Amino acid sequence: MRHQLWCAALTLPQLAPLRRAPVLRNLPNMIIRIVAISLALLSSSVMGSEYKIDLKLNDLKLSKFEYVPAVNERERINFRYRDEVKSYFVHVPKSTPKEMPVVVALHGAGRSGSSMVDAWRKCSDKHGFMVVAPNGVGNNWDVAIDDSGFINEAMKDALNKFGKSSKKIYLFGHSNGARKAISLAALYPNEYTAIAVHAGTLPELTKSAINHQASALPRVGIFLGDRDHIFSVESARETTAWLEKYGYPTSLIIMQNHSHWYYEDFDRINASVWAFMSRI
Repeated sequence: MRHQLWCAALTLPQLAPLRRAPVLRNLPNMIIRIVAISLALLSSSVMGSEYKIDLKLNDLKLSKFEYVPAVNERERINFRYRDEVKSYFVHVPKSTPKEMPVVVALHGAGRSGSSMVDAWRKCSDKHGFMVVAPNGVGNNWDVAIDDSGFINEAMKDALNKFGKSSKKIYLFGHSNGARKAISLAALYPNEYTAIAVHAGTLPELTKSAINHQASALPRVGIFLGDRDHIFSVESARETTAWLEKYGYPTSLIIMQNHSHWYYEDFDRINASVWAFMSRI
């Protein structure tokens, strides 16, 4: 079974009451962690590279689905790319070293990078990585268009503007941005340390061959709610099998009692995504 350690990390929130139990209170932290991981592995539902997790999310309890990012659109940063004005949003934690990881976060359809910066900044502040959220054309991403050059230049521009450098580049996408992230994983595996997506699959490309010269392929995690009304679990399995066929260490994480809606619980979702990408 692959990725057992991060799978344990994903389920650790469910074990919080156990860690507070009197019988464990006085044990060294390392022993507590080992016990928690072991119990998490025993209780996780695993099928090959497929996992089921329950983060106790709240989206199914909502009567309406509304979200406005708490990031002003005027915070976007413009730069020139191939004689065009492009833009992105960025978040950099305070008091961080010059070299730091970067999460490139691709927004969903109809949104902008402001939604990704809003969603990721709490996790960013906690773990000390930069978030760069490029804006797709017309607030959308098209997997038929190769705009990897723009995405990479947005990241480089952000690093330069804030005087940072990075050796670890992680890629995340939600919904339409998830589809784009999967396509980038297939086209440019050397660019990213790890890729994780939420609420997005790419089954229409599974008949296509992936031609890459990468010596080491990034791990890929597909996080999908079992109640997602846009992307089915079966389409996620097809996408996972396609990536695995070409050597990508890919895991499908089925999120129980979860729909397509990301914005109610993005802090909890992103904590699990970061655990996967960074192997916490």
